[in-house]
Amino acid sequence: MSPSRAAGERLMHHKMLNLAQAAAQAHVEPNELKHCAQRGEIAAQKRGDDFFFSAADVLEWA
Repeated sequence: MSPSRAAGERLMHHKMLNLAQAAAQAHVEPNELKHCAQRGEIAAQKRGDDFFFSAADVLEWA
């Protein structure tokens, strides 16, 4: 694996996505992903009314 690819993969594991971005990455509707997060099916951070997801978690879940 090239050094730049390895660095990119490490960054992706820490990248946070908002609900719309995560839903697009997972190819699901935002409301479906939100409900999955509320049920604990995917890890998410809730800040106010907004949900944020780790890009790595979304890839694993999708």
